[in-house]
Amino acid sequence: MAQITRIGVYGVYFKKEKMLLIEQQSGPFKGKYDFPGGGIEFGETPEIALQREFAEEVAMGFTSLELKVNLTNVLKVPKSAEKAAYTFFQIGMIYQVNDVYPLSGEETGELHYFWVDIDQLQEQNCSAFLWKCVNQKK
Repeated sequence: MAQITRIGVYGVYFKKEKMLLIEQQSGPFKGKYDFPGGGIEFGETPEIALQREFAEEVAMGFTSLELKVNLTNVLKVPKSAEKAAYTFFQIGMIYQVNDVYPLSGEETGELHYFWVDIDQLQEQNCSAFLWKCVNQKK
């Protein structure tokens, strides 16, 4: 079975008691809520990667960030019509981002985003990192 390791950065942002989340469009968490963020590209710092991911996914920037937690997750992904089965090992740095603002000239990001009350989230609708963080807050 193939094994994939991904090191990523993810941003947590609250506005009026609701959290900014995206809906994953592909990968093992397709159709689930997740934090904006993603993989760190070769040569990027985590901070630069998170700025890039926020711009790409939700067309937003932020003024500052603070590392909150490092998480890991292992997921056995079953075979699909498109891919063979694989094991997905994920390492994620979760940052609190501050003073989020829309990027000028960008109307929307690549992904749908939502403002969600975390009390309304259920495990089956969340990525592994999102669910771990939600449970830490409760």
